[in-house]
Amino acid sequence: LKITVENAGATGGSLIAVLDDHLYLRATGTWSDSPKGRTFLTKSHDTPLSQSNPPQVPVKLVTRAFNSHQEITIDQADRDIHLSVDPYVTKSGVKSALCLPVTAQGKIIAILYLENRIATHSFTPHRLKSLKVLAAQAAIALVNARYLQTLKASSQRIEGLTDQTVALKRVNEDKTRFFQNVSHELRTPLTLILGVADRLAQKGQDPSETDLLQRNSKRLYRLVNQLLDFQKITTTGLNLSSHTVDLGRLVESCVASFRQVAAHRSIEIRISLPDPLPVHIRADIEAVEKIIFNYLSNAWKHSPEPAVIDLCHAFSTLDEIDKFSVSSLLLCAA
Repeated sequence: LKITVENAGATGGSLIAVLDDHLYLRATGTWSDSPKGRTFLTKSHDTPLSQSNPPQVPVKLVTRAFNSHQEITIDQADRDIHLSVDPYVTKSGVKSALCLPVTAQGKIIAILYLENRIATHSFTPHRLKSLKVLAAQAAIALVNARYLQTLKASSQRIEGLTDQTVALKRVNEDKTRFFQNVSHELRTPLTLILGVADRLAQKGQDPSETDLLQRNSKRLYRLVNQLLDFQKITTTGLNLSSHTVDLGRLVESCVASFRQVAAHRSIEIRISLPDPLPVHIRADIEAVEKIIFNYLSNAWKHSPEPAVIDLCHAFSTLDEIDKFSVSSLLLCAA
């Protein structure tokens, strides 16, 4: 700004940036005389031009240059129909002024405002030619500065995303360690329980009780193993293992695990499926078993005492069974 003001023979000037078709006052500068000599004083701004108070430039003049995409030279400000009544010009005593658009790639990126408070006719055609050369150099500098600013902002965003990625990775690692530790801690007592259940069965203990103990211990063991699947689900997705399943036998097995605990609450579980159930389906056995257990568990928890839980079917053809699979099974408390 100092070099431009100096070459233009001006007493001061301002740089107005153009961002998204809006004008922003970026810098002002003026010569000042002091006992130590003549110095050029500059001040940085970051204010929308329309909101600068008090005005630092003749706003209407700058806006007119921006809208017209043409430089505007005012030789005698006090005789100009627009500037003579401008509050800034009236207060500062501007004698002559120049507004020069700074362009890059055919687009205005800034407006250079220069003024002289001492002499009229300051901005001659010869000086204007030199100022256009300086304006072209200024355009290159401004574009480079914006590129650097954009690059810096992008780098900061990338650093922020990198920090978030590292944090998420640590959370996932902690989560994995947690499930591994929990699974390990639960497996040990479950292994011991299964061992005891097997020995009781070998010694001829009550088959119904040992069968119930074995069945539910094995199911709990499978649930513990499924904790480790959580990491696989979050990283590679859920992989289902498809096998041919006898739906009738699977339902009977799940109900058998509930009969004894249901009896303690005077709840009877009935199975109203065709005998034998005329269907074999392709499915993940553990997933289907979990669905049936959830249905039974919800019915058992929310049934009054005494009650009857009726496991019935809602299909009529083989095609419908294949289509809806176990989702067509209904549990209702009567």
